[in-house]
Amino acid sequence: MPNPLAEDFWPQPLRHCARPLITAADEEVIIGEITSEPVDGFSGNRMLYAALVPLEEVDSVLRAVGGIGHGVRSDPRHPAFRMGSTYSPPFSIDGPGRSRRFESLVHTWLNHNKTVLLPDSALLMSYGLIPRISKDGRIFWDDPDRLVYDVVRVIPLSTYSTGESTTARVTIRRDYLEDYLSLKGCAAVATYWGERYSSDDAEVAALMGERGAKFEQPGRELWFLSMPPGRGNQVSQVWGCALLLTPNGQPITDPPESELTWPDRATPIKGGGIQISFEHFEIAYVRDEVLGEYEKRDEFEITPEDGFVSYDGRWSVSYCSRFGRNHIELELRKLYEGAPFDVIKHFNKFAVKAAVAEKDRDIFGTRHIGIRAKELVQTFLQLTATLSQLSDVAGLSFTQAEIGHFDSAGIAYSGWWTFPELRSLGHVVPLTMARSDFLSRCTEVFKLLENLQPAPLRHILIELGVKKEAIAEFKALKLLAAICQLATISNESGFNLVSDRAQVSASWNPARIVPDLQPLFALNGLRTVEAHKLSTSTPEKVSDSLGVFGIDENQCRAGWGTALDLIYDRTASSLEHVNKLVQEAGT
Repeated sequence: MPNPLAEDFWPQPLRHCARPLITAADEEVIIGEITSEPVDGFSGNRMLYAALVPLEEVDSVLRAVGGIGHGVRSDPRHPAFRMGSTYSPPFSIDGPGRSRRFESLVHTWLNHNKTVLLPDSALLMSYGLIPRISKDGRIFWDDPDRLVYDVVRVIPLSTYSTGESTTARVTIRRDYLEDYLSLKGCAAVATYWGERYSSDDAEVAALMGERGAKFEQPGRELWFLSMPPGRGNQVSQVWGCALLLTPNGQPITDPPESELTWPDRATPIKGGGIQISFEHFEIAYVRDEVLGEYEKRDEFEITPEDGFVSYDGRWSVSYCSRFGRNHIELELRKLYEGAPFDVIKHFNKFAVKAAVAEKDRDIFGTRHIGIRAKELVQTFLQLTATLSQLSDVAGLSFTQAEIGHFDSAGIAYSGWWTFPELRSLGHVVPLTMARSDFLSRCTEVFKLLENLQPAPLRHILIELGVKKEAIAEFKALKLLAAICQLATISNESGFNLVSDRAQVSASWNPARIVPDLQPLFALNGLRTVEAHKLSTSTPEKVSDSLGVFGIDENQCRAGWGTALDLIYDRTASSLEHVNKLVQEAGT
């Protein structure tokens, strides 16, 4: 029968197919997809696979009546190489009339009701991408050479059941696909199959007539059929192809060299600075927030006390030192010699004039987060060492690690920042820190105290004469408080905490307040606020806890950075005084 449909015609259930697959604003491109997600209120299914089509063949492919192959073909038995034969890719999409095969950008295969969907390995290899697998099974492919993450994102498995498929999808960054297409001299053409269900749609009913209908048009084939009532009583199907993306230079493989201007430097530096003559010890200053991007990922090693950052032996920024609270001083020559250009560009974004860094140091002093975090860890270790000595004197012999998880020798050997549980303590503290981030960081500080182990502390208290049932419900912080209460009685009365344990424990009052412990309990209060839902009493609790640290909320409107400084400083001071209290009492 003659085809009555205009080339640009789409019935309502399939009208979404007329939209471009990507827009100028899209930074990511779907190159493979299996999904049953609804579109415009119509339920149905869709499969999409992208093929590499030589530029000279794109027009003929897109105009092929009825479209081209919509599925990915694979033949694992074909020879890897045959003399005199043409190349046939192992995963391909049929061209018009099946006379041509186009290399697929995705690999896929079916096993019973499960379909695997993966990116082409040649595409991944071209940029040396490295996989990262999330807990939910998604795969993220990163470019470690350029410090670009999520270049390709993959949901690798679709499961079909009762007419629907769970979503599998392969997405790639637009600039990487444009680069790859430029290298291959091809355009990306999407081939797709889709179906949408409708009920008594007059337009669809007119097209399918009594027995259903098929229409072939340039670039697509349409089917309209009746079906038993359920999701609808009509189904509209399309097999089609559409232009996905064309080459647009090689921004990844051969990026243009750009010039970077550094404050206090008379001339800019082009590219990697190979041709530049640097002055002797030419210094640049950057805000320490430059480290924030690297703090988000475990693969980077950061030394908070100096501001060093390195990555897997590939590169490092290590000829630098902290400058005041908020800046890092570095030698430009060593930066250019030791780091790739993308890292240099990142550091350049945070560069400031020397005068700015010096003024900031005059205002906020020289104590930075590396110093504060180190003091916090060291005072905690001193306390757990003292508690271990107390257990020895009491005849129990708990090690420092058994009491507080860490031991001083291990920390000194490796550096406190290399321990995953302690790493976040050295993260940058911007002056403009938001209140929510402040509370989250208070929680991170309290996690250090959560390394205190209740069992050894409880045994120490029982050995010091406290009845077991009196402390049965106490957690680590209250157990530490009980030891401090006994130590206070011992120091006030002149008794020895261990040898005079009977007299000391007889005077123990669990409600007694030990001033040196107040910051630790206030920190716990802030941690509780951050971890639980807000209530009508929350503002008062927060205000009371902040008051212990000398923090006025009204003075934090511009940011909570200096407030967190006080949390670090006064928590460390509290641990130092608690340690001294226990030492004087009986060790």
